[in-house]
Amino acid sequence: MGGVAASGGYYVAMAADRIVAEPATLTGSIGVWGGKFALTGLYRKLGIRQQVLTRGQNATIWSDRPLSDSERERLQALIRNVYDEFLQKASKSRNRSLEEIEAVGPGAGVDRSRGRAERPRRRGGGPPAGL
Repeated sequence: MGGVAASGGYYVAMAADRIVAEPATLTGSIGVWGGKFALTGLYRKLGIRQQVLTRGQNATIWSDRPLSDSERERLQALIRNVYDEFLQKASKSRNRSLEEIEAVGPGAGVDRSRGRAERPRRRGGGPPAGL
């Protein structure tokens, strides 16, 4: 891992037997976020008009319009599903219960130097072996 790995770095690293990271690497914790740009105000300022034809209650969820209440609920459910899958994979890969993972997972980035009490050792002059 390089300087910053975010939660995606942690997600990818869960499948590894060994992780190599720079000494000052900041790695995200278990976390998922999502959203979209709502551009209707910009279009109005630019004099651009749209006509959108849809079929289905949440058909415009990924459009450039603001989310409806129904679309917001659907997006939150999608994000929660991805988060739950992240927790399950972390639990399995780290041999910990879901409760243990949930207790330390959300919103706590890890700097490699404090990731474990057991310090990684350098091997062969390359980057230090990570967590």
